[in-house]
Amino acid sequence: MTRHVLFSFLGKNRYIPCYYVFRRKKASYSRFVQTAIYEHVNDDAHLEVVIFATKGAIAANWHDNGKQTDHSYENEGLQSAFKRIAPEANVKNTDGYSQATHHFRKTS
Repeated sequence: MTRHVLFSFLGKNRYIPCYYVFRRKKASYSRFVQTAIYEHVNDDAHLEVVIFATKGAIAANWHDNGKQTDHSYENEGLQSAFKRIAPEANVKNTDGYSQATHHFRKTS
């Protein structure tokens, strides 16, 4: 069985909700391109989703009602967006910075 994984990055920006369209296929209304990509490429092959994000990005956009450094706002977070749009999705977030830099660390 082939394993399919979608890797993506989550930033700290305040994303605006919209309909993403690709090849005339309109995705569900969402602030996040990750949900639109999932809808477009998922073909019932149990696509796994791995989101790389810093702690600031998780605070701002992973959870509902994200917190920016200078203000808070009411919005659906990426975790809830996936639960609404694709409840079957296997979505994980990880601290992308520490994962990406781990290989450059010297242990001695």
